[in-house]
Amino acid sequence: MNLFKIQPSKDVREVGIFPQTAINSDYIHPFYHVKYEELHSSEVIGKLNFNSGAIATDMIFSSAMTFGFIISSRFYEIIKLLKLPPFKVYPIVVNKDHQEHQYYWLHYYLNIRPYLNLDETTLTIFNSFNLEVIRKEVKLSEFGNIFDYQKSLPKNQGLRLNKLVFDQIPNFDLFDINILFHLVPVISENLKEIIEESDLTGIQLDKFDV
Repeated sequence: MNLFKIQPSKDVREVGIFPQTAINSDYIHPFYHVKYEELHSSEVIGKLNFNSGAIATDMIFSSAMTFGFIISSRFYEIIKLLKLPPFKVYPIVVNKDHQEHQYYWLHYYLNIRPYLNLDETTLTIFNSFNLEVIRKEVKLSEFGNIFDYQKSLPKNQGLRLNKLVFDQIPNFDLFDINILFHLVPVISENLKEIIEESDLTGIQLDKFDV
């Protein structure tokens, strides 16, 4: 199964200007109260403004979002037909030239650790100042709570993925590689083809090497 990294496009020829949006300062935003691993039980309605010169694409970038995606109504209709992990969709209103554009924040969560081969998946501990390798190919099975371990590292050390090995690739069209704090959203070849055939805009796709 081929996987592809997905993210909002930064190409100004497609999105007009980057970043495309800014926080609506007249509105108290609920974004920061939603936890990545907890799907919110109630509707979270957000408001953003398109920056001057931005193009309204099917996926848009917002610095307010640290996970999930902001997608258009057109993309949302496609999402409904896909096989996704547990997810919620929250309405987002984006203002442009005194007009409101309806978007949605797609929030999904799947813990991929149970799908991984913990002995063959490896990480590298490195010096975050000069990028020198401190320990290479440390087995994921050696870590307990890897997020606590990341927090405990000295400021001059970082952790990055070295090799990812699945026992079984999750059978979903969209999920995150969420071993570390830095999330890598990936999609199936099925969704990649749908995006390309539907001419969805504002999306960057790259091959993900497992």
